Amino acid sequence: MAPPAGRVSSYTVQRVVSHRGLPGVNAFRRRPGQPEEVYVEVPPGGNAVRSYFDLEVPDDASLADVFAFVDRVAGGPSVASLPITVSAHEMTLTFSCDLALAPAWREELRDLARYLSLPTPQRVVS
Repeated sequence: MAPPAGRVSSYTVQRVVSHRGLPGVNAFRRRPGQPEEVYVEVPPGGNAVRSYFDLEVPDDASLADVFAFVDRVAGGPSVASLPITVSAHEMTLTFSCDLALAPAWREELRDLARYLSLPTPQRVVS
């Protein structure tokens, strides 16, 4: 089931490496009627993306519901290839990672999900 046509929040979390080799995670949250919230460890521009997930959820979904959904995806059946897209409970998640991280994709997904609960963004852009 795809997210509802109404108010939807979306999240993007990426593990990146800068062109100078600096690793980090960047996270973005978009909510209806709110400025985009951005958590940046490695400034955008020329970064290689090692792993990412995009997540769409109903605007009224709790963070606990979101974590439970991510955990169900990470604990689900084996996958033959990446990227994967899973939809359930009006939430849709797409995840992928480079070949070096693929054997541990479940742990990588769970690790990236930790960035959803950061208390405050480093930077907010309109």
